[in-house]
Amino acid sequence: MDFQCLQRLCFYDCVISDGCISHFIADKALEELELRDCSRVKGDFLNTIDLSALKSLFLSSCDVLNSEHLLSAVERLGELRELVLLSMSDDIFIGIQAVLDKMPKLEYLEINDAYEMVCHDYKPLSRLGCLKELDVKYKLPDEAVKAVLQGCKELRTLTFRDCTDMSSRGVVEALRCRGTGLRSLTLLSLDLDDVGLVAIISACPELTRLEVSGAELSPALPARAAAARRTVRAGARLWLCLTSTSLSNKKRLKALYGDYEPMNLEYEELIIELED
Repeated sequence: MDFQCLQRLCFYDCVISDGCISHFIADKALEELELRDCSRVKGDFLNTIDLSALKSLFLSSCDVLNSEHLLSAVERLGELRELVLLSMSDDIFIGIQAVLDKMPKLEYLEINDAYEMVCHDYKPLSRLGCLKELDVKYKLPDEAVKAVLQGCKELRTLTFRDCTDMSSRGVVEALRCRGTGLRSLTLLSLDLDDVGLVAIISACPELTRLEVSGAELSPALPARAAAARRTVRAGARLWLCLTSTSLSNKKRLKALYGDYEPMNLEYEELIIELED
């Protein structure tokens, strides 16, 4: 069979070696490559195949993939637009932080794992000027959030999956300076109150979706959030997900606020989701 025009190749749960991959695609300039649950792949093939046209690289649960092979190939990923790394080794998650700016055309970046991920160097990430969507679980400090928003000026979708090292004040200040262009924002495990959430809504008028978790909010929040949204963008609806906040815990709300008035969850400019 003739695969000379092959542009996209996916391996799902395959018992395949680097040698087989190299033999199959060594002379083909792929645009998209995806490997999921490939338990024997060590990554040596990345240094033997043609990466000059690769625009999308997706690696998930490739347990023995060697970080040195991936990081040495980064120099030849200058055309990459999309990079996804899920459930890989710690060496890969640590090493890739320092070389992200070697892929200056990245528009979509997702780096996630089931375990805690520590940030060692956020400056290369902040230099990705073409980045439009970012989804990471790294524990980032306030200064990293500010640097990312300042440097990644094209960001439209931003997801931070572990905000435990951030402060609500630092996040709000960064969004006030550079959050006006965001359409979707997810902040998980952020210590946030009513004032902070309302400030985020006010700082990001273009948002159509906002999700937070770990926030301690009061029953007064929905009306305050709706008023803030109306002030910055009247007539444009915002979907606000609060399923993992104190508002979704009725027993806790009753203990704190007694017989509070029922909350309105739907306004002209705001829809609030409290239950999955």
